[in-house]
Amino acid sequence: MSIYTTLRPNAEGGHTLIHKEKTFDVNSKFERIVNVSLPKKTRNNGTLYALIFVHQAGVTPWQDSRQVHLVAQLTTYMVPKLPEISLISGEDQTQGENEEAQQKKQRDGNPAAGVGAGGGPTSTSDHPTSHWRSRLTLNVVGDHFLFDREHLPSDVHRYLRVFQNGKKMVYLPLLFVDELSNRVKDLVV
Repeated sequence: MSIYTTLRPNAEGGHTLIHKEKTFDVNSKFERIVNVSLPKKTRNNGTLYALIFVHQAGVTPWQDSRQVHLVAQLTTYMVPKLPEISLISGEDQTQGENEEAQQKKQRDGNPAAGVGAGGGPTSTSDHPTSHWRSRLTLNVVGDHFLFDREHLPSDVHRYLRVFQNGKKMVYLPLLFVDELSNRVKDLVV
């Protein structure tokens, strides 16, 4: 299994390998922490995609005719969450982050940044910004069971890839990203 990042969902314009699982077993569950360098375009409110490949060991995904791949969006656009106030202490939970941002604006020589025409702070919270998905849940189904193509739900049909092995048509493992496990609290600005 190999995972690449790219700025486009079709991998044109370059891709970067971020993880390669050499001893990948379809039947085992595992979790990995991967450090990803965000390209400048992504940091400037751009989009980043992951290309996930399940392929034979020892060859690149592009050389394997039996590879299964999927594209997942690693960033999502959302209006930034407003700071939360602790009811016990009455302090802003993200107060430290706000103070750092104000200090940076003042260091950059723009002391009026963050102040609107009315003299109060401007509301930048109404503009969607790119948020990084800190968790990517992949599911692979490699069980050997018979499918009847005509009685298969359309939701599953799009994940199926087959190849001919002699006189038999063999299904490749099903690969999909669990979008329902993505939670708002896992998003990072």
